[in-house]
Amino acid sequence: MAPTDPALLIVAEPTDTLADGLADYARGRALTVERLDHRAAAGRMTIQRLGGRTTVTPSCPLFLRPPAAPPPGTGDQRLFHHAEIRGLVWAAAALTTAHVVNRPGRYGLGGRISGSTAVLRHRAGLPGQEPEVFAGHASSAAVPRSDGDWWFQHRRSWATVPASGVVSDRGPYRVGRIPAGSTAVITCVVGARVFVLARTGDAGGDLTVADLAADDRARELSAQVAGALGLTFGTLAWRRGDAADLELGRVNPCPSLAELGHLWAAVREALIGELCP
Repeated sequence: MAPTDPALLIVAEPTDTLADGLADYARGRALTVERLDHRAAAGRMTIQRLGGRTTVTPSCPLFLRPPAAPPPGTGDQRLFHHAEIRGLVWAAAALTTAHVVNRPGRYGLGGRISGSTAVLRHRAGLPGQEPEVFAGHASSAAVPRSDGDWWFQHRRSWATVPASGVVSDRGPYRVGRIPAGSTAVITCVVGARVFVLARTGDAGGDLTVADLAADDRARELSAQVAGALGLTFGTLAWRRGDAADLELGRVNPCPSLAELGHLWAAVREALIGELCP
């Protein structure tokens, strides 16, 4: 790093409370931090190609979060500027030799992530043949609304409800089956470390041997999937049904502070360890 480079550069939306929390924690560890939005980061970063060598400045560890999408109705000129800003930050983060969480690649700013569970499983080398439907409107999904196994996930809010609980017909929606009696295990990956964030849908009480075995299996699979998807930091949702193994659901490369909940203290420590070893 050059003398003027910070110890850590954090690029995220101004409203990103997780990025704010990480910046405060890093400063508490006596690290110099620059906390920028994508527009400011595009003005701060440079990429130089000279003699077959690419140099990115500032050359410091980077914690990168995706920018918010332009609001509907944004004019062509502003859309162009947004794309240029996104492209410069994307390229600088991809080309820098410093540590990056999450380093972008040809698939986007979140590793090889996809909004399709079927695509995620394929890229991660996992089995799975559950049907999956994408629809602009709930009424066009062509699934039985009275079948309690079908669930609708809104692609903008990520709210997930059973078919009978869909309030608005307007999507877009991702529709899939979650058999009755299934439970969920939510994990968080930070580099080589995997935390179990939550278990949902169970009866509560003391953990059983089966619960602990499922947690261990979720950690193992989460590390495997994160490696296959090029993900340094993110949360993974697993469904545990009657079958012996877990099935992958959503992979979120941009979890919120609220999603990490009581494990935020451990996660932020792991993130700083990953960025500034």
